[in-house]
Amino acid sequence: MDKSVARLNIEHYQKLLKTDLDETKRRTILRLLSEEEATLARLNSAAKTELTKTPPTKPTATKPTATKPTATKTDAIETDTAETDASKIDAGKDAS
Repeated sequence: MDKSVARLNIEHYQKLLKTDLDETKRRTILRLLSEEEATLARLNSAAKTELTKTPPTKPTATKPTATKPTATKTDAIETDTAETDASKIDAGKDAS
């Protein structure tokens, strides 16, 4: 329910209570007034809660960081093969 509707209902019930009513109608209007006041209090409380909530944080853009390439198994195998080939070439020079 909207707060303005609750306020209007409260005003209406208060005006009715100022008129000449039998006891049954008076009790009914008092009950309705009490319910409407509770509704308005709940709506006001919910509005205050919404105001005090922290706003959601937006993720900030981060700059990409430069990373060093990491050696893989394939890199190690290629390095070992290259070293072995170089050793064979050097060994061949020594033999001549």
